Amino acid sequence: SGTRIIHLDNKPPLPKNIKLWNGDSRGHWEGNMLVVDVYNHNGKALFGRSGEFISENGNIQERYIFNAEGTRYNYVATFTDPTVYTRPFTVTIPAKKYTEKDPANGWHFEVEQATRSHGKVTLDNYEGVCTENNGGFGRAAASGPAK
Repeated sequence: SGTRIIHLDNKPPLPKNIKLWNGDSRGHWEGNMLVVDVYNHNGKALFGRSGEFISENGNIQERYIFNAEGTRYNYVATFTDPTVYTRPFTVTIPAKKYTEKDPANGWHFEVEQATRSHGKVTLDNYEGVCTENNGGFGRAAASGPAK
């Protein structure tokens, strides 16, 4: 995972000899769908729990298709890489858009006790999937004794 910049301003792509872990992303909007073309991978990143990857010769076209309310989206990615795969393949992941206002539910982030001071427990939150705007849920303070 990690953070990347998706250029939406028609900025020209990087030269082909510059390779990045998350590739070079160029996007545009088509109605409620963000379309992102990703090139210039360095061939070292893994994309799934089962180890999918793409070589330096491949590209990924991502589509973030938002519902009318903007609360849910489908992530649809087509991987094309003749060096690694015999044909392009597409993955689809339905997702909910989380914000810092959403309560912890054990799915989109996990909480771990970090410090204990003056009767309060500080909790660190670790994201399980990326949240809106790459903003973490920060720290939360809980009153009372730690269990």
